Amino acid sequence: MWLTEQDLKELEPLVQTDTSLPRDKADEILSRQVHNLIKNRTQPALTSGLQRWRRVLLSMPFVVIWVAFAYLLFACYPPAVFLWGDAEGWYKSVESKRKNIWWGIIIALAVGVVGNLFVFALSSH
Repeated sequence: MWLTEQDLKELEPLVQTDTSLPRDKADEILSRQVHNLIKNRTQPALTSGLQRWRRVLLSMPFVVIWVAFAYLLFACYPPAVFLWGDAEGWYKSVESKRKNIWWGIIIALAVGVVGNLFVFALSSH
């Protein structure tokens, strides 16, 4: 009904004392609703910018995960490996990269989940 928490606290005693509101009190409630509606329509420019930044920051772990998956797919899992000569050292480095990238994916997922929970907790208060 476009009333803020403060409006509801101020209007609560009016409702508790009478079952019907006098005309002047009903007009006051309507004017508060209109005021709050107009206020909310003029503020979205500010909140939309913040929401855009929030989406960008929360999507970063998922972007990291997709890039890591693409790198893993094309660079860390070669179709064939011949382990003799210099290829042994190269393959050990590929295996260590693979292990580190998997840990990075796990950490990015954890950061994404914790970040989303944190933002959800902040936005609910």
